Amino acid sequence: MGVGLADVLQRLQGVKKSGGGYMAKRPAHEDKNASLSVTEGEAG
Repeated sequence: MGVGLADVLQRLQGVKKSGGGYMAKRPAHEDKNASLSVTEGEAG
């Protein structure tokens, strides 16, 4: 069984809904603004 979208989002900081997906701060960088786009694919 794979990792679900909710599992990924809870591990990220600064997550905000954006259009059909989410934007979050990149974990490996000290970003002030969200720059990582996360969407759920057809397979979930």
